[in-house]
Amino acid sequence: MAAWCLPRQMQSDFLAAIADGRLTPEKLTGMSSEDRRAAFADILGEGNAREVNAQFESKMLLKDQQRGFATWAKKVGGISEPARRDILNTINRMDKVLQPEDEQSFLSDLAAKKLGVTVTADEAKDVFDLAQKAEQLRAQVTAPGDSVYGTAYTEQLGTDYGVAVQRLLDKVNSLKPHGETFQHAALNILSLPQSALTSVFHFSAPFVQGWGMISTREWYQGVGRMFQYFADPGAYERLNGWIIGHPNYPLAVEGKLGLTKITDQLSAREESIQSSLLQDANQWLVEKSGIDKLIADAPGPVRSALGGNGNLIKAWSRSFTGYLNYVRAARFYNLIDAARASGVDVGSGAQAVRDLAKVVNDFTGRGDQVSMGFAKPTLDASTATALNAMFFSPRKMIATMEMFNPINYAQLSPVARQAAARQLIGSLVATGAVLTLAKVAGADVDFDPRSSKFGKIGIGNETLDMTGGNDSYIRLLSRIVTNQMVTAGGKTVTLGEGGPGAPTRASVVGDYVRGKLAPIVGSIWTAAVGKDPVGRPFSLTGTASEEMTPIVVHSLMDVWMNSPHDAVHLVPALSAFLGVGVEDRAPPLSPTGRGVWGDPIPPFATRTAYFDDPVTKEAERVGLPLTLPPNTIRGVKLTDEQYDDYIRISGQTAHMRLEQLMGDQQYQQEPAAQQLKQLVSARTASRHEAGAELGLGQPNAPAAP
Repeated sequence: MAAWCLPRQMQSDFLAAIADGRLTPEKLTGMSSEDRRAAFADILGEGNAREVNAQFESKMLLKDQQRGFATWAKKVGGISEPARRDILNTINRMDKVLQPEDEQSFLSDLAAKKLGVTVTADEAKDVFDLAQKAEQLRAQVTAPGDSVYGTAYTEQLGTDYGVAVQRLLDKVNSLKPHGETFQHAALNILSLPQSALTSVFHFSAPFVQGWGMISTREWYQGVGRMFQYFADPGAYERLNGWIIGHPNYPLAVEGKLGLTKITDQLSAREESIQSSLLQDANQWLVEKSGIDKLIADAPGPVRSALGGNGNLIKAWSRSFTGYLNYVRAARFYNLIDAARASGVDVGSGAQAVRDLAKVVNDFTGRGDQVSMGFAKPTLDASTATALNAMFFSPRKMIATMEMFNPINYAQLSPVARQAAARQLIGSLVATGAVLTLAKVAGADVDFDPRSSKFGKIGIGNETLDMTGGNDSYIRLLSRIVTNQMVTAGGKTVTLGEGGPGAPTRASVVGDYVRGKLAPIVGSIWTAAVGKDPVGRPFSLTGTASEEMTPIVVHSLMDVWMNSPHDAVHLVPALSAFLGVGVEDRAPPLSPTGRGVWGDPIPPFATRTAYFDDPVTKEAERVGLPLTLPPNTIRGVKLTDEQYDDYIRISGQTAHMRLEQLMGDQQYQQEPAAQQLKQLVSARTASRHEAGAELGLGQPNAPAAP
């Protein structure tokens, strides 16, 4: 940025005003900042008056007046260029500027120039006080004779210093204008459904983003702290203070450790809660209703249960963000200390610093690089923010890929490679141990990575995902590599075989991508194909309800609806609070609640009978897709009443035919592939007959499985 310079003609006018007495140091010193600027404007014009006044206030009033005036005059002549310095050091050099005794002596032009915003005297005083507090604590952390962080450092002192710095930066940022761009507003809205799914009871970080750290002590320490961050905003503030005030924090910044914030800046937030709209709405409701004032006088346990101030969305965000920030920072700092103690170069600029930060990021769902044999494409903040409106947590997708990517391990420095390998092996062993114990206890557990039930514990009608969602990626790789998949009924299917509609490598990849779409994009896809991933017809109200219902609430509701008289089933489902995936093994239902066999399945009745039905088991065994028929016949959409009758008649007829077929001795002796063809044929015939019985003609033949 070029130095500001007063035009030559203006310089002559300015010097003439000094010579004839219109401008004298005595007159200018006695004026208020506004009056002084007005005097300059009469001679130099409004455009130059502010800069001239700022130069005068800096050089004339803050230093020796006679010597300062001469320096100031040279400055106005455009001799020197303003320097850019660190904000903390800059502010602390402004001590006399930011300590106004009255409005006249407040040097507003200089304060505005230094901070980049227009501030009042009170605001400037607040900034100065915060800066002084931070400077005093910094001086204690770095006692005379010590390096940046020497023997004077203690965790408490460092935390206090970090809190002071954070408060100072928050104050300065609050003074700056925050004009919202169209792109920011659009992404905030598009990310809302995803945030709605995860913002409520959001304690899921340990078993989702944190799965890769499950064998480390930082993982367990973070779980206990997570609830403190929810209950007490002060605990969350002290966490950030500890992170900022730690001796290794500069290395965390240099290494691009994925530390996030609860802010209006979307790219700085955790991607699963990227939208700030729900949090802002909750705050508006709290303030308008006066709940915050009531909570302030409530007993401690009540305040804690309500997140300290009534903004529960922000409290859940604190717990989620706080947990991940703690685990990332603590793990990174400990790895840096261990590497330093073993003689590894972890100074500024060392490759090990970036690699260790990358390992921590990848194992906590904050990936930003994809390792390839020839390059490492990096996902920048703005691109990640935009992609998050299209995919459900793209950084988490990248992090999962990197955890299992051998090229990534090969490209890491030795100390980072060792840390990554230990963490991955530890998580796999811990997860395998839990699955094995569940298997021994009698639960349904599948260890085949090609199976849709891989890594899940089946309890009744529910399954618990113990892999943090990473099972889907492992399953994808296994199916592509082996060119096989295992159906829910346990049948092994070779991809690309079985005729039209049979699964292929391409369809397997497509299903994986579809499952990773953000709610809005996923809904558009469902509307386009006419049915959801499990075969249910598209319903605008049903899709909207499902996409906006928080994941934890949805899981608990499913469990309760399936087993209303057996609350014991809710106990394992409560693990959903910590991020364990709880899935309801529910059959596909029509809008009126009918199953694929045409009979109604009441929402508050157990569905065990459906899955224990021999026909259902046989269909799953041979790989017959248990989906509802299409709601069109020869391209004509059926009415709701017609479609309900069609499902009832075709489903009941198909069930009867399949049951008879299963009892046939010849059927029992045939190979599974031939059995599947017979089941498909029987179901197709049933749908044809149902259409004819209703006077609707022959319906579209269903695609072969």
